[in-house]
Amino acid sequence: KQNKLPDKNDQADALALAAYAIAHWGDDEFFLQFEPGVIAQMRQSWLQLQSVNRIKSPIVNRARQQLAREFPEAALSRSNPSKTDGMLPLWAWLAGRERNLTRNTNYYERLYSRSIAKTYGVEISAFTRRLSNLLCDLNDWEQEINTQILSFLEQPQFAAYTQVFQKFGIGARPQALLLSQIYPITKFESLGRFKRRLGMAKEEFSSGDKETMNTGAGSKLCRTQLYLWVLDMIAPAHARPKNEIGEKLGNFYDTRKAQFQDNPEQWTKKAVARLQQQALQEFQRSLIQNLIPMVSKDLQPQLEATLNLTLQTMQLSLASSMAAEDIAPGVKQNQVKKGFGNLVISQTAAYGCRLLFKELKRSCNT
Repeated sequence: KQNKLPDKNDQADALALAAYAIAHWGDDEFFLQFEPGVIAQMRQSWLQLQSVNRIKSPIVNRARQQLAREFPEAALSRSNPSKTDGMLPLWAWLAGRERNLTRNTNYYERLYSRSIAKTYGVEISAFTRRLSNLLCDLNDWEQEINTQILSFLEQPQFAAYTQVFQKFGIGARPQALLLSQIYPITKFESLGRFKRRLGMAKEEFSSGDKETMNTGAGSKLCRTQLYLWVLDMIAPAHARPKNEIGEKLGNFYDTRKAQFQDNPEQWTKKAVARLQQQALQEFQRSLIQNLIPMVSKDLQPQLEATLNLTLQTMQLSLASSMAAEDIAPGVKQNQVKKGFGNLVISQTAAYGCRLLFKELKRSCNT
């Protein structure tokens, strides 16, 4: 759009990228900065780890479906890596893998001997055992990548960074991703650029009398990891770091959470507004997908602009004329709680991002 190109294709993309580079070549602020060497390797290792996890999920689901018939007592058993040998107990047993344990356990052997499946002559199939072997191989692969990430984090140039991350209760895996985005901290002169890089910056959207600030700029991967960090380490009071940082983050989270408990009507209205916006956005996508291809290319920009303006007018009209109590009965309470919970977690993550920037600046400049 910026270069008035009629179509989007590989050639247009190449031209747009070239034009962008020429226009902003002298200003580093317009480009993402990635450090070479260990930082690049750390990022690749983190991405590989996520890929292995995605490969594992459908295999685990299929294996559990098999076990629902062949060994129902263990079908829903959790099988976390053993602290002794790092293997997955259930899948290692099904795969017939030898384990290096200080104390032998026959838990699954004894459980299977009493299984209802054996009563009806149902055996564990070769298909299930091969799936289990795949899971064991993937687990070994995951452990190798994790060891590699830990070796990267132990390098001396990252010592100040990892110490700060530990104060925040951020684990080794998310540390690797965050480091790959923000190292060295000296390249960030302002909090705004730091938050944008980690996906926690706000973008302004305004149309007529309506102005909103949406989170969306920057790394979605980092934003997700920060969200999970708050969910796992800050939201549960018992898991919070036992230090000043943990106290600040905990107080911030608890204060925001209390706002919902004290003012449920306020958050019901916000949930209604959010659902309205989501419905209109989905309606807009449907209209554009179905109507735009039906008109000539010359008329498409005009039609798209007209649709956008019409939908914005509809949204403003809904917001001004429809009270929350008119439609609140159609909004389930769990939708309100979920939406509010997500909001509190996101707000806490943004606050944690601000504290993280200050701590890193202080620690890495001393």
